Amino acid sequence: MFDIQDIFARATMDAIGSIAFGQEIGCLDSVDPPAFMVEFDRCQAITHKRMMDPLWKFKSFFRVGEEKHFTSSMKVVNDGIYKLLSNRKSGNCENRKTVLDLLEEKATKDGNSFPDSVLRDIVWDFLIAGRDTTACASSWLFYCLLQHPDVLAKVYEEMEGKDISKFTTVLHEFPYLTACCLETERLYPSVPSTFKGVKAHNFTLPNGIKVESGTSLEYSPYINGRNPQIWGDDCLEWKPERFLTENNEIRQFSQGQYPSFNGGPRLCLGKTMALLEMKRLIINLFSQFDFELVPNRPITYKVAIILWIKDGLWVRATPRSK
Repeated sequence: MFDIQDIFARATMDAIGSIAFGQEIGCLDSVDPPAFMVEFDRCQAITHKRMMDPLWKFKSFFRVGEEKHFTSSMKVVNDGIYKLLSNRKSGNCENRKTVLDLLEEKATKDGNSFPDSVLRDIVWDFLIAGRDTTACASSWLFYCLLQHPDVLAKVYEEMEGKDISKFTTVLHEFPYLTACCLETERLYPSVPSTFKGVKAHNFTLPNGIKVESGTSLEYSPYINGRNPQIWGDDCLEWKPERFLTENNEIRQFSQGQYPSFNGGPRLCLGKTMALLEMKRLIINLFSQFDFELVPNRPITYKVAIILWIKDGLWVRATPRSK
């Protein structure tokens, strides 16, 4: 019996470390998660609570409650990030170009350079965007597949006869599993709500609501994905076929109807990578093991920036017969 959501969080943390910085963080090296990951999660939890607590500055100043841990947690994470940056500068990492290399090359061409403090903040963004959202989405996908054995049977059928070790196979030859991923993000979006600040001039929305400069606006992919006026009377049902055409191709929806990956100039840069990671995790695990949910553990979400499953997703695994 183990928490598969914890496994996903560790795996995606290592994956983004390798892809973005050329270094794995080592989250899967031991039974207990590394201090870096523990304090990383604590920092995010405290930050989210600040959004709803008008007294957080008071608590921070007097180091009351969880705020007393924030400074020490930030130090652990920042020290870990600076170590990643130091290893990269000394060449003690994978010998290939990373996302961070490409960013610095572009800055150099433009006559700019990034101080370490800016690189640190970029790494923070990469870790949050590349680890949390994908691990969360993979957890809900895993749960939905176990709740719908008929869908899981179709995923197994899609695996048959394919070389699942190839990157291009996983990327292009699994339309049904891709539809499962997209449907999961509709019903359980990794980022359930987003705030935007209005910096432009005053304007009026199409429905007549006037919005003044300086206003904070919130939109919710979670509510959007469960709105019957947008998705029909079956909007609360998990139906991957919703995202497939009659020709078994991915059905495209407007970014306004399906904002789970944001939209416009803010469309998620890692959408393709996230879908690839989700499919890779599911294929690797279900091709080798059969899983079942641990009974008597209610599944609900945790109120946070990311729509984590509260208290984890506990499962049992047995080796799959060939």
